[in-house]
Amino acid sequence: MRFQKHFIIFAGINPKKMTQVAAICKALLDGHTLSIMTGFQMFSCTNLPRELSRSVEQKFGVVISKDRVEFTSKYGQHGFYYRYRLNSSEHNKEGIQKMREYVAQQSNGGKDFVPTPTKFVQKDIFENTEN
Repeated sequence: MRFQKHFIIFAGINPKKMTQVAAICKALLDGHTLSIMTGFQMFSCTNLPRELSRSVEQKFGVVISKDRVEFTSKYGQHGFYYRYRLNSSEHNKEGIQKMREYVAQQSNGGKDFVPTPTKFVQKDIFENTEN
């Protein structure tokens, strides 16, 4: 069995400074079709359908379509999974614009997004470790 790597092209964007939701939105805006496996490979997201529902559909007011894909494993077992994509329809027009603005803000293009790392220094086992 051959696995294909999936990549998102981040033109002028630093993906390491981007949130997971912004990366998912970027992939949907670029026209990628996502599944549970590609969600894990591309975003390290273990439950992509939940993230799509809570963090994309409800947050931006868009409808993400899902297609059921049926398959038979190499052992003869039947199964299915879903593929998700964002349709560029009139209903999604306002939400797509909100998604574009969110991705631009979260992708280091907006000056207000600066991640601050937390520093932990443990001097003693019973001391407070946060500085």
